[in-house]
Amino acid sequence: MSRIYTIILLATVTFVSARTVAGGDWHYGATMVCSDCHTQHNSENGQPMRTDNNPAPAPMLLRRANALELCLSCHDGSNPNAPDIITPVGYVSESVGGAFPNSGGIPTANAHHLNNPVAEVPPGGTVPMVLTCTTCHDPHGNDNYRNLRPDPTKTGLAPITILTVQGNHANGSNPTQVYVPANVIYKSGVSKWCEQCHGAPTHHSIDKPLWGSAIADYTSWTSVTLPRVPVLSPSDNAVPSADDQVVCISCHKAHGSDNDHLLIYADGSTQNSTCQECHDP
Repeated sequence: MSRIYTIILLATVTFVSARTVAGGDWHYGATMVCSDCHTQHNSENGQPMRTDNNPAPAPMLLRRANALELCLSCHDGSNPNAPDIITPVGYVSESVGGAFPNSGGIPTANAHHLNNPVAEVPPGGTVPMVLTCTTCHDPHGNDNYRNLRPDPTKTGLAPITILTVQGNHANGSNPTQVYVPANVIYKSGVSKWCEQCHGAPTHHSIDKPLWGSAIADYTSWTSVTLPRVPVLSPSDNAVPSADDQVVCISCHKAHGSDNDHLLIYADGSTQNSTCQECHDP
């Protein structure tokens, strides 16, 4: 009998530990281990286990004082194997990339406020939130695109999955291949995910094809010579093509930008350059 229990236990442990991620990107499997972010004890051979050499223990056994500091310890450009989230980012066009403005840290007027301890209601939303990296991203990995949380508000909303097609998938050491805009074709879920915090937009049409629109100019879109803003391409994997649809990140950078309202300036300097990719000048 004991041998049967042992076999069942081993099978259960194997099943739980063999986690696979179909659509996620980072922080799963061999790309990251627990001890990269957490410490079991607060010292080793009398030395602090925090990566900033601070001897004080941190919440959740983190190796930095909080989640934001821990994320930035790898994602500030100092680790070549981790995607850089602070501009300038050499492998991403700053006009369409997703990095925070380089202001010596995260707080700016034109980005998600990641270190504001006071809960804020997102523009268009209703739920006050204190934002940090782990509000939107699951630090332990999940099945969603770029480890985005299916319900970032944590209020029991219907989970949203973002579907993409990527030529290169993350392996823990290739951000220069994964994070270039041309690597990703967005298929579905982008705007619905943003709407969980910001509500449905009332000032601009989204998730509607540019082809045949009375407002958009499909000829302008197909003849774009500037860095092309991101769009949804639900029916095929070609951009530009007749199924292309405007989504939130067609106009706004996900993390932030140096421009008002996190806007993308396709030519790097003017708002019109983005608008005129879809609208006849």
